[in-house]
Amino acid sequence: MNISQEDRWIGERLIKAGVLTKEERDHVLEVQAEPINKHIRFGDLAVREGYCEEGEIESIGGFLGEMLVEAGLLNSEQLKTLLDLQKSMRESGLFAPNIGELAAVREFCDKQEIEDFILFSRRTSRGVSSEMPGESSDW
Repeated sequence: MNISQEDRWIGERLIKAGVLTKEERDHVLEVQAEPINKHIRFGDLAVREGYCEEGEIESIGGFLGEMLVEAGLLNSEQLKTLLDLQKSMRESGLFAPNIGELAAVREFCDKQEIEDFILFSRRTSRGVSSEMPGESSDW
């Protein structure tokens, strides 16, 4: 099962926000692992399965974008461009990739940087580490 770090992160944020239960998240991940669904975003599947509303997913996606801006991986103008692009694609009935994937495709930042950032934010939210990947506290 090849699930992006961003999908895992969004699932965890939806649980913390009280939008999904762990069981609902796990079910969406199982559905996403099916070959026919492997290219559908986690949030779109959660909406399709009836677990939440699209607006709840957009607010979490926007939250990730804001975190990427705060971390210096995106600037505010790039985030606005990505959110507008996502919205336009959805309104046109097209598949809208997640913020991280769009940022990489538009070459605003490297996909690996985003995945490292998401892993870092997951670890620090659990109290596991306070260093970004590649950083060391050794003097």
